[in-house]
Amino acid sequence: MRLVFRNINEIGPTFKRIRLNKGYSLRKISLKTGLNLSTISKAETGNNYPSMGTLRAWCKALGVSEITISMEDPDGD
Repeated sequence: MRLVFRNINEIGPTFKRIRLNKGYSLRKISLKTGLNLSTISKAETGNNYPSMGTLRAWCKALGVSEITISMEDPDGD
């Protein structure tokens, strides 16, 4: 699965949606990734941004093969 983000704020909610679609609890993802429950929860709700290490662990656990984050300003500013 390949994900493309145009806004960094989409990352957490998208990973949460994928997690829920797979039927994974926060605890299961925590066990699969080795990440703290709080770290995952805060990232999913947008209370903090996931680090590259967190993104790598999430991708591996959820079967995401590639992420692209476009930092272009849609307004051209």
